[in-house]
Amino acid sequence: MKILVVEDNKKLARFLEKALIEEGYEAEVVGNGEAAVYSRRIGKTSG
Repeated sequence: MKILVVEDNKKLARFLEKALIEEGYEAEVVGNGEAAVYSRRIGKTSG
């Protein structure tokens, strides 16, 4: 399962990404809402 994490705090984003990957998820981390919308439009994250 792919999960899109939108978090502007870089330290927290890295922590969340690492934790999700350790639990078996495919994580994509972006730093703001605009990047999240762009990511969804180009199809990097399904769901």
